[in-house]
Amino acid sequence: MREFRRINIIVVGLVLLLGACKSVPENAQYIPADAVTVTSVNLSSLSKKIAWELLTGSRFFKKMKERMPEGDSSANVLKGIENAGIDVVNTFYVYSRADVRFEGGSIFVGLVPLSDKAAFERYLKSTFDGITIVTDEKGRSTAALGHGLYAGWKTDLLVVLRAAATDGTDDDAVLKAELDKAFEVPGNKPITKDKRYQTFAREGYDFSFWLNYGQLASDINDNTSMGMNGLSLSPDLAKGGVLVSGINFERGKVTGDLNYYLPTKLRGAGSSVENLDKVMLDRMPKENVDLVHASHIPPATVQAILEKAGLYGLSNLALSSMSLDVDYVLDAFSGDIVMSMNDFSLQTELREDEFMGEVVQHKKQKANMKMTYAIKLNKKENFMKLVGLAMNTGLQKANYGYVFPLTTKDSVFLMFVDAYAVISNSRKHAAGFVSGENTKSEFPDGMREAIYGHPYACYIDVRRLMKNVDPTITGSATDSAMIQECKNLIDNVTINGGDYSEDAYRFSLEVNFMNKDESSLLELVDFGARLKEISDIQSQ
Repeated sequence: MREFRRINIIVVGLVLLLGACKSVPENAQYIPADAVTVTSVNLSSLSKKIAWELLTGSRFFKKMKERMPEGDSSANVLKGIENAGIDVVNTFYVYSRADVRFEGGSIFVGLVPLSDKAAFERYLKSTFDGITIVTDEKGRSTAALGHGLYAGWKTDLLVVLRAAATDGTDDDAVLKAELDKAFEVPGNKPITKDKRYQTFAREGYDFSFWLNYGQLASDINDNTSMGMNGLSLSPDLAKGGVLVSGINFERGKVTGDLNYYLPTKLRGAGSSVENLDKVMLDRMPKENVDLVHASHIPPATVQAILEKAGLYGLSNLALSSMSLDVDYVLDAFSGDIVMSMNDFSLQTELREDEFMGEVVQHKKQKANMKMTYAIKLNKKENFMKLVGLAMNTGLQKANYGYVFPLTTKDSVFLMFVDAYAVISNSRKHAAGFVSGENTKSEFPDGMREAIYGHPYACYIDVRRLMKNVDPTITGSATDSAMIQECKNLIDNVTINGGDYSEDAYRFSLEVNFMNKDESSLLELVDFGARLKEISDIQSQ
C-alpha cells in the first residue's frame, strides 16, 4: 500500500509538471463522453509565463525528489524527467471512468504526448528496476509499473492507466484490456463532440477541470433510484448536468471561469436573473468588513426547479401542517439576500476546568465575529407569518423589532425597514441598516467593484481575516509557523457573476496574491516548499 501511495504521488506530479494544451488538442479525442472527470494542464500556455527550467529547478520540485526513499525503484521517477521524451509544450490529460472492480470505484487514465519514444523508454528503464517492456506487431509498447499502474505508448502518445483491484490482486489481462480500450478513439462519442467542452477547451486555460455530475449520479445509483426518507430521486434528474472550470496563473493573481450547466430536465428554469439590489448592499455594515456574500435567486426559478424535479407537490404537503404552501412562502421574498462578516478574530483564551477536584487551566480557541444578513421582501405579511411561527422557538418581540436570546451575553436581532428585513448578532449593525447610518460609508476599494452589478458576488478579504488569527492557537510550533506562512500568501478572493445563458450559470474567479510582481504559479510552488521545510524541521 505504501508503494501504491508513492505511485499515486508520482502520477499527480506528472499531471502538474508535464501537461499542456492547444485549442482543442488532438489527444482529447481519446477521452470518452461518459468520463466523469477530466483534468488538463496547459504547459504550452504556462511556458510563456514561466520557464520550464525555473519550475523543475524550484525548491518544491527538489523537495519532491528528496522525498523519494533511497534504494526504491520509484526513487528516481522525478530524476531526469526533463529528458524523458515528454512533449512539454503539448497537452496532458487525466480522466476518470466509473468501474466498481477497482479501488475507489474508478479508473484513472493519463494521456501524455511524447516527442521522443526512445528517450522515454531509456528513462523508464533507468527508473523502474527490472521493468519488462513488451512491443506488439503494431509497434505499441506496454509495461506494468506497479500495483494497479500500467503504461502503454506509441510514437507520439503515452497512456498511463491506474486501476488497482479492490482485493489487491491485479489481473494483467484485465489491465491490458483496459489499456487497449484507452487507446481506442471512442467512435462518435469522444468528449470533443460535446459543444460545452469545445467552447471551454478553446479558451486555452492553464488548468481546467470538467465534472459530468449527471454521469456521476448515474454511476453512483447504477441507473436506479436512491431512497431518502421514503422519497425516490432518479439519477435522470441530474442527467446532462456538467460543471466546467478553468484557471490561469498570472503575475500576482490567479483568474478563472466556471460554467454550471443545468441538467436537461431543469434547463430554462434559471433563465430569469437580475443584479443584486443596490440599496440593500448600501445599507450593509462596512466597518472592518472581512467577507461579503450576496445572491439574487428569483422565487420563480425556485418554483420552476421544484416543478421540473417533481418536488412541488411534496413540498406543499410538507408545508400544509403549518398552514402554508410553496407559493405563499416564495411570495414572501424577492430573491435578494446579502451576508457580511465583520470584526473576525480567532484567538486563544485561558479556560479553567475542574479535574479530580483540582482546577486545571488550558488554552482554547475562541472565534469572534459579527454576522449580518439582509433579505429583500416581496410580501411582508407573508414573511410576518413565518416570523410568527418562529415565536414558538424563542423569538421575542422588542421595541425595535425582535430578539432571539442565545446566551446571557449573545443575542440575534431582527429588524425591518421598508421592504427589507435584517438579522444580526450585532444590534449596532442591524440598527445601522434600518436607520441608514451604514450608507454614510463605502466598502473598501476592490470590494465595491466586486459585489455590485452582478446576480451573485462573494468577496473575501483574506489579508484582514488572517491578520486577526493568532498563530499560537494550535499549541504546535509547526502549525503556528504554517499559519504565519499563510498570512503572507493571499490578499483577497473574488467570485462573482451568475448570469445565465446557453443553459449555464457563468461565474468568474480572481485570487490576488500579496506579492503582485511574481508569477502566481511560482508563488504557490514556493509556498508548498516552505510548508514542506517547516514540516521536515518538526519531524527531525
